[in-house]
Amino acid sequence: MVLVSLLLFARPGFTQGNPRCSALELEPSTQTKFLSAHPNDLERIKCMLDFYARRLNWPDLRPYRMSLIRWVIAHHPDIREGYLDQGLDVSTEAGTDYSEVRTLWHQQVERTPDNSAVLSNAGRALIITDREEALQWLKRARKLSPEDWIISQRLADLYAYAIMGVVSTGSDLGPNRVDSKEEQSTFAKLALQEAQEDSVVAAMTGMKLHYTSRWPFFRTRQLDYDKLAETLLLKAATLDYPRPTKISALGDFYSDQQSNTSERVESAAPTVERTADKMIERITTPEILETGNARPSLAVRVKIVVGVDGHVWSASSIDPPSKQSGLMAASKARSLSFLPLRVGGQPVRVGTELTVKVEELKESAVTHLRVD
Repeated sequence: MVLVSLLLFARPGFTQGNPRCSALELEPSTQTKFLSAHPNDLERIKCMLDFYARRLNWPDLRPYRMSLIRWVIAHHPDIREGYLDQGLDVSTEAGTDYSEVRTLWHQQVERTPDNSAVLSNAGRALIITDREEALQWLKRARKLSPEDWIISQRLADLYAYAIMGVVSTGSDLGPNRVDSKEEQSTFAKLALQEAQEDSVVAAMTGMKLHYTSRWPFFRTRQLDYDKLAETLLLKAATLDYPRPTKISALGDFYSDQQSNTSERVESAAPTVERTADKMIERITTPEILETGNARPSLAVRVKIVVGVDGHVWSASSIDPPSKQSGLMAASKARSLSFLPLRVGGQPVRVGTELTVKVEELKESAVTHLRVD
């Protein structure tokens, strides 16, 4: 156990960007003592959840991780964001550990059925084994806290797993088994139907399907859900029309297709050209084009393509004064959104050129700029 203790003292990588976490002096054997002395130090408790979540393949740490998870569920079942998504997750194949956690979450929901955070955490934890109940919990949580996007994401995760027929998770907390019967089940069909009723959930479910398709488990089995993901993403655009989608995802989805080793999914929407003046009339984020007068600015021409969802799918500068200004202008342009255009009732992509102003910086002042 000496190795474990020393690694816990090795602060780099323990968490990211939190000095209190990086200064945490705690080893597994003193975990219980620490929690007893500081039961409400949620910041450090989240640090501990993150630490274990990053070391799932260390068998010596698993008992301590499970002890912490049980303690958190018992004392802080409404713990909110600030830790890794999988911080409280337990493999469905963990036997007794999973059974205990499942019981604890049911008890907490029974105690506080109107606490959206408890409902959300419980719904995520039991997303596979108790999916009908988890679905009702997450729906109720969303109704209680409609602005909480974490709840929407967890609802989307549930829908995606049901659509894919995921029936278990392994020690790495990722799906490790799918069942074609579950994929064709009434619940899976309900999940697909409900996912298309809300633009935010549709977009999130689509991207969950897309990203999960790239996990090794699905790649090796040639299970690709990108066509279905595209359907959901396009549905989100339809639901939000005539406004741009609440979540900008379609552009990234199509961009990712360049690295798709299986059948690529490309946008079927035609591209039309419009003048800058016409597009400025359709812009929904004019503040992005505004610049302050504190520093001199440079005007950079940028070629953009606006997608059917109203967001900029690609942007590249045209003969910029410098490489840095070109990168900055393209990056700024990618943040713009517009009213989606339809021609003859059909969604189209729009190509145009805009002038984007960026601050004039010295060469040495610009570092680590990247436009994907």
